[in-house]
Amino acid sequence: MNKQKSISYITFTDLYSGIFNSQVLEVLKLYEKNNINIRLISFVSIRFYFFEKKKIKKHYNHSIIIPIIFGLKYWSIYRFILFFLIYNDKFVICRGIFSANLALISKRKKCKIILISSGNFKKQELKNYCNKIYEIPKINRKYNLLSFISL
Repeated sequence: MNKQKSISYITFTDLYSGIFNSQVLEVLKLYEKNNINIRLISFVSIRFYFFEKKKIKKHYNHSIIIPIIFGLKYWSIYRFILFFLIYNDKFVICRGIFSANLALISKRKKCKIILISSGNFKKQELKNYCNKIYEIPKINRKYNLLSFISL
């Protein structure tokens, strides 16, 4: 099993639930089966940190859980932590706007950011970075993303 590509999947303020399990953890397991080295970086509230860390680590061992200590008002502080975590990654998959913004201000030039938006996301919200973000179509997103990363 030769795992070549280094990829991070970033979530911000997402708590473990059935939806999180099916849209995040099962997708990560699918990529691992296809010999893609992928890890989860999840930012969770300090109030739920220990509970969430225990749940997520139980289902997916290759995860880094980081507590949000300063609240959402200072969300950009976490770019310094994220910079060191995604330094050597070729791809960063972001779930939501906060994680996409963190990845954009933390990434290297050769790193590609893939946005998986849930809800009514519009590119205008990140209009300064439109040419640096790749969006994956919603139909069969798991497999579309897998074929995109395999390029």
